[in-house]
Amino acid sequence: MNKLTTYIKENLFSIIMLVGGLTFYLFFALFDGAAIYADSASYIEMSFAREPFYPLFLAFFRFFHPENYLLHAVIFQSLLMAFCGWILADFLRKKLHIHKVYSIILYLLPIATSLLCRFAAKRASMYTNSILTEGICTSLYLLFIYCILKYLWDCSKTHIVLSWLIAFILISSRKQMLMVLPILFLAIVYTNYNNKKLWKGIIIAAISCFMIFPAFKLFDCSYNYFMRGTFQGHSSSNRFVTTMVFYNAKRSDADYIKEDDVKQLFLNIYDVCDEKGYLGSHAEEGWFHEVNHFSDHYDHIQINTMWPMIQQYSMETINSQKPHTNMSPEELKTLYDIETDRLNTIMISSVLPHQLPELCKSLISNFLSGLVITVAQFRQILVPYTVIMFLLYFVLTGRLALYWYRNRNISSNKVDLALKNAIFALITLLGIFFNVLLVSAVIFCQTRYTIYNMPLFYMAGAVLLYQNIVLTFNKQS
Repeated sequence: MNKLTTYIKENLFSIIMLVGGLTFYLFFALFDGAAIYADSASYIEMSFAREPFYPLFLAFFRFFHPENYLLHAVIFQSLLMAFCGWILADFLRKKLHIHKVYSIILYLLPIATSLLCRFAAKRASMYTNSILTEGICTSLYLLFIYCILKYLWDCSKTHIVLSWLIAFILISSRKQMLMVLPILFLAIVYTNYNNKKLWKGIIIAAISCFMIFPAFKLFDCSYNYFMRGTFQGHSSSNRFVTTMVFYNAKRSDADYIKEDDVKQLFLNIYDVCDEKGYLGSHAEEGWFHEVNHFSDHYDHIQINTMWPMIQQYSMETINSQKPHTNMSPEELKTLYDIETDRLNTIMISSVLPHQLPELCKSLISNFLSGLVITVAQFRQILVPYTVIMFLLYFVLTGRLALYWYRNRNISSNKVDLALKNAIFALITLLGIFFNVLLVSAVIFCQTRYTIYNMPLFYMAGAVLLYQNIVLTFNKQS
């Protein structure tokens, strides 16, 4: 009992912040309940088009609570977010020697981001309430960063293994989370470089990151084998690229397609999109207008036009090939999805190589918009704010990096703290860069895809500001 009392006294501040976070997220989990969106049904129904982890996550709660399982899933997601935000903030406070009063900012920033999505973005619910992969991935990403920092700063091999496992779960939930692999790779290389084992670190990092792909493939194929009787990965992975192809297409691009039936399908889809003004050729000039036009019409191309037309064509093709089949509806649905993937592949391989200049322009425009959306809403008035925030971030990081470089041979707590702050800032920047780059390449940037790094950006900014202020006062004294 004395040990417990001592522990509570020594960690009372941390416990209060954890309880506060748990109370906050639990309240909104019960108040708002489960939020259903357009994509939610595909996870609930365990669609062939989805990665395996999140549908299995929902199925777990459905097994135990079939009547109210979505609420239980949301409660778990909410409590997980409270814990992950807290453990990262608590670790930063202790390792970076941040005053308790100032550190309250760190504990509140994940909560503030959730509130921003709940109220300012007018979503009517937080991502933790959503029956979407963001409901669990936003939390796990913070936990992944915590494990990476624990490995870098405490040389904890246990936490680099946990980082790998979290990365596997993230990628098994949504492909966008491939963005964590470069961070994992660089963390392993950096640590081994400091231990004078650079080449060993590169080899270990490469093997560790590479092994995630066969592990995910085995998981994905095994899941579909037990669910659908077919040992193959989920379908529809290439529909995002096909959407990009159509957005940048010209009617003459159909000439690159050799198969006459696929060529005609391409033209049918193109004509509908062109008539309704969905294509990039209809966008007003100027970066802001082009980005808005792309994001406004991306779903119109994919969900309202391209995807239904390709699926309908696939159904007609399969039904004509197997008119008297005894296959079940689920088995037929699998064949439809496979045929849809085949048609997408033909269009992509035939047209995309001839669109590289247009695709590069779209990538750059999307990337810049993604930087804005990572730290603010995509409004013209907030673009200067974003530029200023990133400039301040670079200046504060650069000052600490320069301080460390000039004093790197001195054994000092201040030098060590400057390095740790700079490392956290750089990891956050890497996360933003890889996330926005990946999203920009295959889809349009929106808050749902960039929310992962928003709390991290402001948490890193807060610790950078704190350390720079401490250095300034130490110099003056």
